[in-house]
Amino acid sequence: MKPILVVMHIYYSELSAELISCLKNIAVPYDLYVTTVEKNKRIAKDIFNFNKNAHFEIVENKGFDVGPFLHVLNKVNLNHYRYVVKLHTKRNMPIGAVCHYYDMSKNKWRKYAQEFIKTKNNFKAVLRALENNPKIGMIDNYHLIAGKETDEAAQKAVALLKKCEIEAKRFGYVAGTQFIVRANILKPLKKLNLKMADFELSDSTHQQVGLAHVMERVFGCLVLNQGYEIKDILNKKSIFDCLFFRKLLFFVYRKKVTKNNVLLIKIFKMILWRKKL
Repeated sequence: MKPILVVMHIYYSELSAELISCLKNIAVPYDLYVTTVEKNKRIAKDIFNFNKNAHFEIVENKGFDVGPFLHVLNKVNLNHYRYVVKLHTKRNMPIGAVCHYYDMSKNKWRKYAQEFIKTKNNFKAVLRALENNPKIGMIDNYHLIAGKETDEAAQKAVALLKKCEIEAKRFGYVAGTQFIVRANILKPLKKLNLKMADFELSDSTHQQVGLAHVMERVFGCLVLNQGYEIKDILNKKSIFDCLFFRKLLFFVYRKKVTKNNVLLIKIFKMILWRKKL
């Protein structure tokens, strides 16, 4: 079997060990490419102690984790690989953070995103699913698998798909861009010829709709519009995961921390409790 390409971006240096622990669960041949935005001797030493053949590079702080990912893809021949694993450091989110009406407080987003590679058994199950079901193109946790959107980022994604010569009949993606995907699915990205210089400086507030946010959607749409599916093969949804119940719970009860570091508890959108943290 062809090896796996693993592309890992380290921005939050304190989380690098966590990503390395994930890599230990890959029991098949793979090539490791690691990018980071600043010189850090400890991280470099840790990477090469773990894998002496790793490719390690310092890149500009542009395009969050997406710009460096495409930077690496430009360097490699995807024909040499069967699957691509994309990982990056993900900080804890504030209390009350949500994604598609799912609670992402603290480390939940990172926990969901890396579940597919968090244990040896999980990663074995993921590879087995990809090998046994040719319709599965990308795998991650269902909490992060998004459906149809019509906002600015979605519209720009559709325009870029056309440049890839892909007609956008279906829309979906993995929020946060950590996943395993069939390498051949990513080949149309080469037609975009995107480089680090094309990406905006990374904005820690994530308020701007930049190229990285657009490409986040493009990755998923490439899967769906080439005849594949985005799946969670480790978990099953319950009735409470339907959008109606998620929106209802969001309306009935909300606990969040504001930008001014104030903890709020809301019932039916009315503030019942407030505390300065």
